Amino acid sequence: NALFMGTVTANAGVVVDNITIDGTEIDLSSGDLTLDVAGNIHLDGAGAQIKLLAGAVGQFGNLYTSSNHFYIKSHISDKDLRFEVNDSGSDLLALKLAGDGGHATFGGNVGIGITPAHKLSIFGTGVGNATVQIEGEGGADPYINFLANNTQHWSLGIDDSDSDKFKLSKHSALGTND
Repeated sequence: NALFMGTVTANAGVVVDNITIDGTEIDLSSGDLTLDVAGNIHLDGAGAQIKLLAGAVGQFGNLYTSSNHFYIKSHISDKDLRFEVNDSGSDLLALKLAGDGGHATFGGNVGIGITPAHKLSIFGTGVGNATVQIEGEGGADPYINFLANNTQHWSLGIDDSDSDKFKLSKHSALGTND
């Protein structure tokens, strides 16, 4: 046993069991590392970033702040950022943010202002608070396309190429079979 009453300097690192602490690094030779504290765990870096790395993959993610905004960033090109939840013991994909174009895919119903009962539920109180706006300019037709059984299309909207007339079309786009 050793007892130290002051600072111990070990320029070649310190080894405790299979953990080596040397300079700016803590290495574990095998297994998992658990941080178990009675209070909170604080990660505080002056660089305002927490980089997430995994062996051969390298950096796969980043948590950071910029202009007082909190960011979560995926670093693997063309791969998704996925949010999963546990629903009665089963892991379910709740939200996928695609790395190949930036679109979002929800794993279930989507509610705006309400718990959703349908694929898309929108609720608001007061004037204009339940408004959905579809806007197009420069030749873009703002319209809604309905598709039944992957064969029959109906479109409803404004045909910009026909003096902005409101149309119902038996086709996937306005201006055909109006």
